[in-house]
Amino acid sequence: MTIVIACFIKPAFDMYLLYSRLDSEGLTAEAKILKKETQTDSSFLEIFSSHAVNNLIRVEFEDLRGNAHESVLGVSRLFYDKYDVGDVIQVLYLRDDPNRCKAAAYIENTKYISKFVIICGAIAWLLFVLLPGIVGTLLISRADNREEIKLEISEMKCPECCLPMQEGYVPLISGINWRCKGESVGLLTVFSVLPGTVWWNPFNRPKLHGFHCPRCKIILFKYRK
Repeated sequence: MTIVIACFIKPAFDMYLLYSRLDSEGLTAEAKILKKETQTDSSFLEIFSSHAVNNLIRVEFEDLRGNAHESVLGVSRLFYDKYDVGDVIQVLYLRDDPNRCKAAAYIENTKYISKFVIICGAIAWLLFVLLPGIVGTLLISRADNREEIKLEISEMKCPECCLPMQEGYVPLISGINWRCKGESVGLLTVFSVLPGTVWWNPFNRPKLHGFHCPRCKIILFKYRK
């Protein structure tokens, strides 16, 4: 998904940079239309239209030094129909690269359109990256409606220091694995955990009632009724 969004943003970003340079540094020239043609676009735009067509005009102009340049410009259908071969239009080109030339009428609007596309793409990327984490956090924080598995004990003393322990619960997600003394660890999966300690239902999170001794770092809890 990130690659798709990047492929969507990059052309718009390159276009924005070019049109911004033309808007701030571009030199104006009178260009003569030499040829008009249309080409069928075989890109993904055909998903939305079976007649995705590029309207192209080939123009010739001279730079400040009198050197002639030819360039092919993509224009709208309205612009394409408005002008004929031999007509003169205004273009903007870069001093250091006259071949980077665009119709002057499109500079301002295209710059803002490409900027809008970049912003939309950036928002889509942020949502793609952050949304799973946000949704997961909300589910975890709200998944407190499960009935606690309680110890039938109102007070517990620490087996090590014999002082009263703090009552509370252990919230779980991926479960608790248990191995008997001398047993190999083996493969730890959600299918090998203690019953009732794995979080299968996003709205029904396990809460294991227990007691904690912060002095001795001991926790006693019940994991199944």
